[in-house]
Amino acid sequence: MKNTVAQRYLLVLLILISMVVKAQRVDYSKMSPFVRRAAMESSEWQRCRRLGSADGKEPARGSICAFVRISGNADAVLEKTGSRKLAQFGNIYIADIPLDSISVLSACRGVERIEASQSNALALDTTSIIINAAKVYAADNLPQAYTGNGVVLGSMDVGYDLTHPNFYNSAMTGTRISRFWDQLSPDSIGSSLYVGADYRTEADILRYAHSFDASLETHGTHTLGIAAGTGYDTPYRGIAPDADLCLVSNVVNTDLPLIPEHLLYKYTSATDALGFKYIFDYAGEVGKPCVISFSEGSNDGFDGELELFYQVLASMTGEGRILVASAGNCGYYNTYLHKPEGKNSDGVFLSSSGGSFYLSALGSAPFAFRLTAYEVDGGFDVPRVSRDFTTASVIASADSLFVDTLSAFGEKVVYKVQAYKSTIQSNPVAYDVLIGDINGGSTHLKTSLEVVGSDADVQMFSNGVLFHKNEQLSMNISGGEAKYSVLSPSTSPDVICVGATSYRDHMTDKDGIVRRYDWGLNGELAGYSSVGPSRTGLTKPDVVAPGTLIISSMSSFFPQDNPTDHHVLKTCGYSYFNGVRYPWWAEMGTSMSAPVVAGTIALWLQANPRLTMEQIMQIFSETCHHRDGKMQGEKDNLYGYGEIDAYAGLLKVLGLDGIPGISRNTPVFLSLLVKPGKQLEFRATAGAEETTAIKVSVYSVSGNRLSEQSISLNSGCASLSLGHLPAGVYLIQTNSFSHKNLAGSMLIRLE
Repeated sequence: MKNTVAQRYLLVLLILISMVVKAQRVDYSKMSPFVRRAAMESSEWQRCRRLGSADGKEPARGSICAFVRISGNADAVLEKTGSRKLAQFGNIYIADIPLDSISVLSACRGVERIEASQSNALALDTTSIIINAAKVYAADNLPQAYTGNGVVLGSMDVGYDLTHPNFYNSAMTGTRISRFWDQLSPDSIGSSLYVGADYRTEADILRYAHSFDASLETHGTHTLGIAAGTGYDTPYRGIAPDADLCLVSNVVNTDLPLIPEHLLYKYTSATDALGFKYIFDYAGEVGKPCVISFSEGSNDGFDGELELFYQVLASMTGEGRILVASAGNCGYYNTYLHKPEGKNSDGVFLSSSGGSFYLSALGSAPFAFRLTAYEVDGGFDVPRVSRDFTTASVIASADSLFVDTLSAFGEKVVYKVQAYKSTIQSNPVAYDVLIGDINGGSTHLKTSLEVVGSDADVQMFSNGVLFHKNEQLSMNISGGEAKYSVLSPSTSPDVICVGATSYRDHMTDKDGIVRRYDWGLNGELAGYSSVGPSRTGLTKPDVVAPGTLIISSMSSFFPQDNPTDHHVLKTCGYSYFNGVRYPWWAEMGTSMSAPVVAGTIALWLQANPRLTMEQIMQIFSETCHHRDGKMQGEKDNLYGYGEIDAYAGLLKVLGLDGIPGISRNTPVFLSLLVKPGKQLEFRATAGAEETTAIKVSVYSVSGNRLSEQSISLNSGCASLSLGHLPAGVYLIQTNSFSHKNLAGSMLIRLE
């Protein structure tokens, strides 16, 4: 029986392949799903052009920014199709391709693949209530000797306030933002950039003042503050407050109302790659190491959808060139279903915040999809209408695109299924499934989708739709499980993927109102943090960092257009600079944890500008803390290697972790302040008796112990003079027989 099934499926595959080969006008097998969608829409543009619009004007001709892999004379191929080369990475090109030329380009000799994916969403839990937070934990006890000085910290995000004092230097004599590319800037006339324009002088940057989407977003102002803000007149200092800043304002889904429809395809993953290149190119110009923080993401690639994107990222990153991205906030959603061979059927109920239901499937043998619509108010005996359609019927359709409708309870549900040969597995066929009402929006009916066929091993992956079960409507539909929810580009093997931990469940806002959120405590994984593995099987995330209730800067321009927005109403306080009121606010999400890690890596790059991602991963494996019982060095799909330890990592980078008797952690209940005259002031922050004795050892960075003496924390405080030592960086080790939380090591700088 299995041999018969395999033979039949092989025949189906051969039919599918032969159909693609014969269709010289278009080769869908070379396209990622997003490009296939663009190619299909271009046929509608050409139809409108032939018929003419109602006002007699020709419809605007759109284009798409995409990756193209070409063997042979690429320049000739691109010129032939009216495409424009924007960047080159070996035989992979980023090109601007007219939408009506995608089909022609796909049929050209030497063109192996055309790829792009849609705009990102912010990696931010938008349902959260804005509440107060302490300064970022990973910055505690780091000496001023390592503040990101001499390192480029790049940020690609949206909603930047370029005038915020948080991004000035510590002396407040000028902004640290050295370059700014706004991909939506209207100042595009004469710009050499693909979209928008850039600003390269302090005067131009401050004159431009904010990204074009300032009325819609403030996200970038917040994440940049976490990574590299000085804090201005607040305690909310970022991790690398002296870093050189290079920013790109790209496009996310909330920016779409600002973009004319015929320009939408210009903003894709390929445009994002141009943004990353812009930042790394600037770092190369000024001769500095660079780490980029990216707190956005889109659905992980399915069946090689991100192959070229990730090859380009691999070519950009390397020694002193690090890219950090947030994991996403889908950890509490079911995003994956697996029906094994031998089980007849399984499925999911579908829901989304708006728009259509979009998902992908991978099958090892023929099976059927079963789409069912349920009447919403049907009680326990719920009326339903089902429609089965087989994968064989999908493959047999023109261009392997199956389109049909399901009429149910006064509504019409349209479903489209595209089949194509899998590029990541030898036998399975892949399917893109799109479900919505007859007008392309979401249906108001309850809807389930099942896969049926005991001979097939089938996997279904969410592309923005939520999977769940409904035992009242069906006991046989499991609803899937929470896996494979990490976003792109953090699923790239060359990108550091960051999940989020939680330490606080409440804070008090500026009006004295206590705001509560239960996402975890004591460093446990935040319930929203996306989990792995990646769809290609990589263990992700790589590392986690605090992301819940982190306070940072808000754009001063956002409240002007959104006075009743929940971000504005729940601000934590204000600063005043040059006669302008600048808000501060708190938020949660992996958007907040990614800049913690990026800022920490900036500190490490200051200590060693030639660090590679491989070395950083090794540092994670040797210094991160696990909260789930794993041993140090173990990696899983929840915490990665564990929570980042900026200090222990810095010791590793500096080569100080091998000094005998030195702790890899800072003291939990002891703080150290370096005062004028090379005086050290120790303060017990909790749990110490008034006369607790501690032993203080002083080491040089070469590992030599220079002094050792005991001091008593009278009333929780003690002083120690190091006036005999020359200026420089030293390592302080404290030990206490009575309180283990007073033991640890700290770096200091004596002036």
